[in-house]
Amino acid sequence: MNLLQRMLDAVWAGSIRKRLVVSIALTQAVLLGVFVTDLVARQRAALRETSAQEALALAEALAASSTSWVLANDTEGLAETISSATRYPVANAVMVLSPELKVLAHGDPTRVGTWLTDPASRTLTTTRAPHLIDARALDAAAPIITGTGRTIGWVRVQFSLAMVDKAVAEVGRAGAMYVALAVLAGVLLALLIAGQLTKEVEALASVADRVRQGEVVRHVVHRHDELGRLGLGFNAMLDRLLEQQRAGDALRAELERSEAHLERAIASASEFLWSYDPQGREVTLWVRGNGGLGWEGERTRRGATRGEKELQALIYPGDLPLALAWAQAMREGKGHPLKGDLRVRHADGRWLTVQVRGSGRSDQPDGPIDGTIVDVTDLRRHEDEAAALHRRLLEAQKMEALGRLAGGVAHDFNNMLAAIQAHATLARQEATNPQQQQDLDTITQAAQRAAGIAAQVLAFGRGNGVEPGAVDVVAAVKEVRALLEPTLQGITVELRAPDAAWARAERSGLVQVLLNLCVNARDVLAGRGHIVVEVASHDGQGLCASCHQPLLGPGVRISVIDDGPGITPELQSRVFEPFFTTRSERGGSGLGLSVAHGLVHGWQGHLQLESQPGRTAFHAWLPATVAPAQVKTTAVAAPKVAAPSAGKVLVVDDEPLVGKSLARVLRRSGFEVQVAEGVEEAVATFGAPWHAVVTDYSMRDGTGLDLARQLRERGFNGPIVLMTGNPGVVPASDAVNVVLGKPLDVDQLLGWLNG
Repeated sequence: MNLLQRMLDAVWAGSIRKRLVVSIALTQAVLLGVFVTDLVARQRAALRETSAQEALALAEALAASSTSWVLANDTEGLAETISSATRYPVANAVMVLSPELKVLAHGDPTRVGTWLTDPASRTLTTTRAPHLIDARALDAAAPIITGTGRTIGWVRVQFSLAMVDKAVAEVGRAGAMYVALAVLAGVLLALLIAGQLTKEVEALASVADRVRQGEVVRHVVHRHDELGRLGLGFNAMLDRLLEQQRAGDALRAELERSEAHLERAIASASEFLWSYDPQGREVTLWVRGNGGLGWEGERTRRGATRGEKELQALIYPGDLPLALAWAQAMREGKGHPLKGDLRVRHADGRWLTVQVRGSGRSDQPDGPIDGTIVDVTDLRRHEDEAAALHRRLLEAQKMEALGRLAGGVAHDFNNMLAAIQAHATLARQEATNPQQQQDLDTITQAAQRAAGIAAQVLAFGRGNGVEPGAVDVVAAVKEVRALLEPTLQGITVELRAPDAAWARAERSGLVQVLLNLCVNARDVLAGRGHIVVEVASHDGQGLCASCHQPLLGPGVRISVIDDGPGITPELQSRVFEPFFTTRSERGGSGLGLSVAHGLVHGWQGHLQLESQPGRTAFHAWLPATVAPAQVKTTAVAAPKVAAPSAGKVLVVDDEPLVGKSLARVLRRSGFEVQVAEGVEEAVATFGAPWHAVVTDYSMRDGTGLDLARQLRERGFNGPIVLMTGNPGVVPASDAVNVVLGKPLDVDQLLGWLNG
């Protein structure tokens, strides 16, 4: 086996031509050898089968001819029958047996009278049909049967296999000769084919050797078959290798530049490495770039090592539980990664916020934990500033939403007040009873006060509040107390305030803020409790509860304190949100504190909140100011309205109630009035010799300024009076003569129309 292996190795180590020839020869030899072997085996099987059939046929023939001799017990006749059969060229033994396997006749006379006792012979007593006793030795037997079917003996024939083996050997010799001739022919053909095939391969190998030695050469292709395509592919591969070599050179140059950039980046980075030894309970730092904790040796190759106890003293107390939990997890060999921020004291005393990352290896539960540390002090500070700006943006968005709602509500409210005031004016002109006159004056004053409040809400909603000035806070508190007294059954109100305290605000808006705070306290107490309103100077320490900005220094603080159940911490952060209320079932709209926020911050003030069970305090901080200079005034008689001139007035308002009430007032004053409900209707109606036009500013199909411009373009030269609930938002225009606040002062309007 080893010799064959060495021969195969020697052959296979040769040239392709030699391997091709040997391969073809071996293939032919193996295939033809298998063919001849199979042919010989088949020939041997066929000859044995034929011989077996002949042996069985001879046994049956002898059994048929021996029947009479056995019945007659004629041994001489049996001997003659057996003698004639022994002359058969391949018969080794022929015998006649009794049913008890006694030899009655045999080709060898010495065997007559003996008994057969071998196991193969005993099988004759168990069957009644001809059969092969031993197929390997061609041993056949046939029963001697009488006419009645009784077995009276056996004939046994044994054939020799010598002739079969001889015939098979001759076939094998002939097959070997043909195999040798076929192998020789195959070798010659392989030499011819291999020479043609390997010629191109040898040329390609020669080019490859030259390329390996450094030459830039290409294979010349002479064929268009598979070898030719192989040559073309070889040339393409060489071209691609040259391109890759050039690209590799460029890549290496770029890599060198990148490595240089990386080295410079690492030198300026704020990230550094750490490792924790759970066994020794030590932490080691390595710093290459910027940053670090200022430990001695942290920039050396060995790094700086500190014990766990020593490191704990450098961690901010509030972050120490997290650091201890990490250390415990690392000592227990938990493989989950660590990530989080810690505040650590630098060697120079500064507190740094660092982001710590690290993880251990699952296959080494007791091994070190490695990770990185990044100085994120500036980043976290910027994130906190961004979060604060985001909160302020949200507050601004909430106030903007409130403003849009407030603007719409105040506009409609002003229209209703205009109708109320106009009808009050009409009723006052007709009233003769002094008490009725007084009641109508009260209605007019209330409407004027309500108009002031609506103007504040409208100005707040549109971001254009009335310019604040010096306001006596104590007087405003007393006014609010008087307004609320009729609704405070069961609730006591205590005022703690000096004689006067001046702050920078606006009177109507401040009354609205105080009303909102006191009404909130009243509703919380639900008819039983105590409210304290306190006015005092304040040092300006603390943060605003709604905008979270610091107070601006000394000022005046107005506190509304109740002894109700208090506000839970989770609700305290939401009480200034527009439309948020905990009293929706009792009619709360969620606007009171939002309006207070907008008004107070419009005066550069702030709001604070303190709450616990049994005590809730809302504080409105306002910038302090001095009392205005006292100016001596003398009573001046109210100007009398001139007698009305005959004329026709066009009243334009998209609220029918306002337009009709104003028209009624003007008709009482002697004017002829026509009402139009919007810009389009007014333009379509216009054409008569109008004396004046009175129009609302904000309407569904346009503004009063749009109407005034169109009328001027049509040649109207009479006075145009513009009505609005917020005069501050009306842009200047030459098209109108005057802008009057809504609800209207009727006397002021008549003065303009008669002027």
